[in-house]
Amino acid sequence: MERNHWSKALSLIFTSWDEVLGIAEAMRAESLKRVPAAMLSRAVVGIRGKTLIINLPGSPGGATENLAVLLPAIPHAVEKIHGEGRDCDPQVR
Repeated sequence: MERNHWSKALSLIFTSWDEVLGIAEAMRAESLKRVPAAMLSRAVVGIRGKTLIINLPGSPGGATENLAVLLPAIPHAVEKIHGEGRDCDPQVR
């Protein structure tokens, strides 16, 4: 079986400052609720220029589940990438 090399390729274009570790952690945490092997995930998420790059799992089910977890946070992440300064706490406006 050939391995998917996206994680390794993406990690080469991100510096430690570009990686968004919290999103990858959220993906693993959600997947762990259903799949014990999810802790082996090589999920990589980062920023390149003004683009948020998310390496979703290769299976349709895994990609759908992970995207459902991330979708509520993506608009705010994109705002932050583009320099909008509102607070991360939705209660603070």
